[in-house]
Amino acid sequence: MEYYLKCYKIILYSTFYIINIDTKSWLEKLSETDSKGGIRKQTDKGMMYISTPTEIGKLIKKVPKGKLTTTKLIAEKLSRKYKVDFTCPMTTGIFTSVIANIAEEEIEKGKKPTEVVPYWRVVKEPKGYLYDKYLGMKSKQRQYLEKEGFKVVPSGTKKGPIVKDFKQYTN
Repeated sequence: MEYYLKCYKIILYSTFYIINIDTKSWLEKLSETDSKGGIRKQTDKGMMYISTPTEIGKLIKKVPKGKLTTTKLIAEKLSRKYKVDFTCPMTTGIFTSVIANIAEEEIEKGKKPTEVVPYWRVVKEPKGYLYDKYLGMKSKQRQYLEKEGFKVVPSGTKKGPIVKDFKQYTN
């Protein structure tokens, strides 16, 4: 229980500027959060790394068209890079949502989907579930994935649709 309380406090601190209710754009919130940099924290479960939205965005940007990744795979990659026991899965997911919101703001301002971070290529474990929303923004993930040729099918659960055979598209 103590481990979860420590993680919760770190997450609250790390995401304070992101989830506040104000009139700042997602890009402005990003720069405030990134100024703090990545955090390494010793926990009961070992050394934990908390990334930044920009770092998460850079990893998502490397996922080529026709491929997918998950927040779990992103966290594992960061854990190896920083030689820690694990990367905080909650902030990895939150920061993926931040990147999605920034990308959608950029599209609304006139950029093409091919000119923004392809956040839609991040699906959820264990079956390739789609995100239904990103920090209050309704997800357009399905439309982007189908446009790239992925087959989205019902999962048969309340968790929503999945990318058919998603494991064959992950690295």
